[in-house]
Amino acid sequence: LPGASDASAVAGTSEPEPAERSPAAAPGAGPESDPQREVTAPGEARYLPGEMFTASTTIQPGDVVVLDPTVAGAVKRCDAASDRNVVGVAMGPDRDGMVEVAVSAIRDVLVDATDRPIAPGDLLTTSATEGAAMQAPDAAPGTILGKALEPMASGIGTIRVLLMPR
Repeated sequence: LPGASDASAVAGTSEPEPAERSPAAAPGAGPESDPQREVTAPGEARYLPGEMFTASTTIQPGDVVVLDPTVAGAVKRCDAASDRNVVGVAMGPDRDGMVEVAVSAIRDVLVDATDRPIAPGDLLTTSATEGAAMQAPDAAPGTILGKALEPMASGIGTIRVLLMPR
C-alpha cells in the first residue's frame, strides 16, 4: 500500500516478514513438510507430539498398535495379521497407562519379513508377530499401516515407514 511502512521497522524487530522466507523454508519443501516435525534451526528438527491413547498392554517405541476391542478407546500391540483396528506406531514406551502414537509421519517401525521380504514401496499391515508390521498380502481397506521406505530381506527388525493408515 502506498505510504505503508515496514511493520518490522515500526515494531522495532529485525525479523523478516513471512514473504521474505527462502524457498527452502516454504511449506511443503523438504523435511519441513513432515507434519510431525518442527524445524527449530537449520538442520535441526524435533518431532511434534502424536496422539495420546490409553495403553492396555506394555508397548515399546516402534510397536504397531491397534484398538483394543476389550477396552474402549485403548490401544494394544498388534497380534493378528491384517487387523482392521490398526491405529499407528508407538512413539515411545507406555507411561502411566498412556502411550503417544504417531498416525501420520515417517517413523522407525518394527517389521517381520520372516514369511515374505519387504521392499521399498510395499504396503504394510499388522502381523501375527506381536507389535510388528509385515508386507500386506492384500490391500484390504482399513488394514494398511503405511508404505515401506527401506527393505528388509528376512527376519524381524526395524525399518523406516511412511505412516498412512487407510
